[in-house]
Amino acid sequence: MYDLSKPEVLGAFGLERGYYSFDLGGFHVVILDAEYNPDGSDYDHVFMRTKGFIPTWEFEWLEADLAGTDLPTIVCVHQPLDVDFESLAGGPPIVNHLDVQRALVDSGVVVAVLQGHDHENRHALIEGIHYITFTAMVGHTVPTEPSYALMTLDPEARTITIEGAGLQESYDLSF
Repeated sequence: MYDLSKPEVLGAFGLERGYYSFDLGGFHVVILDAEYNPDGSDYDHVFMRTKGFIPTWEFEWLEADLAGTDLPTIVCVHQPLDVDFESLAGGPPIVNHLDVQRALVDSGVVVAVLQGHDHENRHALIEGIHYITFTAMVGHTVPTEPSYALMTLDPEARTITIEGAGLQESYDLSF
């Protein structure tokens, strides 16, 4: 959102809005858009030290979407939901992250949150939900091989396997 407005970004991807969901191979996947200012207005030409936010209309949509599935659910969001960046360098939190965490737990279907922004590998298990922070593909001070991950989802075995490359760590998760 540094060089483009949200409508320009959404248009480039052919999206009407930045949050949506879909079913994939026995899983439900939710994409969240926390690229809002705390007053609910869209980010526009910002870079660092801006607080992300899930506005009321998206939060209500999220609760309804989660209530409408019984599939194990994976939530994807750019900024981390599992930490409070007030005390950390590296960028903004999602201001209402504790409310979002509570909605994910209360749904009873969310098994993992895939997130980034922090640039560091991290795994946290909070109230039965795995929070995986992926390493950044940019901004490394030491030259390295490309970093990426391959993920295998197995709803019957109730596992998520993340095979990391470069600086990305690997994880074997069960739920």
